Amino acid sequence: MSIALFVSEQYLLENSVINENVAYTQIRPTLVKVQDMHIQPALGSALYQQVQGQVVSGSVSALNTTLLEDYMQMGEQSKQERKVTCEWVSNRNKKEKSHANG
Repeated sequence: MSIALFVSEQYLLENSVINENVAYTQIRPTLVKVQDMHIQPALGSALYQQVQGQVVSGSVSALNTTLLEDYMQMGEQSKQERKVTCEWVSNRNKKEKSHANG
């Protein structure tokens, strides 16, 4: 089975510190390892292989499209949710510190 990457070159350029001077082919092996180390354990082997197969075939189901776009590639909604969660955790930590000091 071919190995599909869940992020495109364009996505990486727009959403990371990697710039256009880095050849995608140079970082592809690292991306594959990162997927195997972090995404596969989170999804489980069966779902990971299902998504891989669908991406390779170019026929991704609606549910797996949502998974890819909103969670694995951090779509705009997920970015906003992550920001809200980070703000909530930060505020909670501030409250806990003020109660401990006070």
